Amino acid sequence: MRSDVKVGSCLSGGLDSSAIVCIARRLLGDDASYHTFTGHFPGTDADEAHFARIVVESEGVENHLVEPTVDRFIDELPNFMWLNELPVGGASQFAQWCVFDLAKQHGVTVLLDGQGSDELLGGYETYFRLYVQALAETGDLDRLSRERPEIVARYPGVLATPAQSLKERIPYRLRHMLARLSGAGSSILFGMRPDLAALITEANTRERVDGFHALSSALVEDSFGRFLTTLLRYGDRNSMAHSREVRLPFCDHRIPDLALSLPPHLLMGEAQNKRLLREAMRGVLPESIRTRWRKQGFNPPTDLWLSSPRMLTLARETFSSDSFRASPFWIAPVWERLLSRIEKGERGLGWTLWQPLMFEFWRKYFLEALPTSAHTAEACRMRAYSEQ
Repeated sequence: MRSDVKVGSCLSGGLDSSAIVCIARRLLGDDASYHTFTGHFPGTDADEAHFARIVVESEGVENHLVEPTVDRFIDELPNFMWLNELPVGGASQFAQWCVFDLAKQHGVTVLLDGQGSDELLGGYETYFRLYVQALAETGDLDRLSRERPEIVARYPGVLATPAQSLKERIPYRLRHMLARLSGAGSSILFGMRPDLAALITEANTRERVDGFHALSSALVEDSFGRFLTTLLRYGDRNSMAHSREVRLPFCDHRIPDLALSLPPHLLMGEAQNKRLLREAMRGVLPESIRTRWRKQGFNPPTDLWLSSPRMLTLARETFSSDSFRASPFWIAPVWERLLSRIEKGERGLGWTLWQPLMFEFWRKYFLEALPTSAHTAEACRMRAYSEQ
């Protein structure tokens, strides 16, 4: 909270950002002004502004809303890709970009944000499979038999069914071939060249970190080598694009020192993801926020964005371009079929379609835009400065 300029918070309405706002209020006292910034998507399942409102009313903070739209995304796409410098994973990073811009408009220079909690404290529902594995490894079988039904009841689908387990045992190259022949499947890998897809699959296979049970091993891997490092890069690029400073309380080194030393049931026991944080925030967070069990990421309604005429036109132009068809990465007909499936109503495929689109946008608006003179670095800096 130390600063010579205004400090505020990003507030999505989720557990992490809400916890930070509630703690900040207690540190500042009831009378201090405190600004929060929320991205919302009215009328869609992606909108969580009502959860943010619960925190705002409970803590008496000021809240500012911004609605990232597909039209704004398309309009700002060249600058967004140029200043990110590398491909971004999806539309959520543009939503973050809009929140930082909103903070700039209101003169709040320093923002607290909740990144790090999901990876360090076990926030993703996919971790429950590893939690179950860790209980079995540590011999905590009574707890395993008691909690497994509770996990399934609260988080349907997070534990592998027999059919899913069988599917996962099918060799990847065979699954890739079947997906191409049938025109089905929703993995981005099915639209990539087979050799490259196989390499990516191998590179993303989890490796056990010595000295940790299955759950903590995954938390170490995701915090220091996978998800979190990528998210921090997005946050750095997007905040600096708007001259904001982001501070991340959950990335304090003392948190992983504690969390990664604990047995699995203290991390995700009693069918709770982020159990440590939920218990620590008892009496601090509004109870309706503290006991939100199903995690929803801060992500625009990608499925609806892809149904907009401008976005559909942009996608068609991208997938039918000569450069995309000649790409060493993509199988163009697969993506054209997937786009047709989306147009026919399979909107759940939107996130998959965003991956090659964002990669191609990066190639077009960053790689192809790079100056070729001897003064490339200085030219890049001047261009970035001039577009602010």
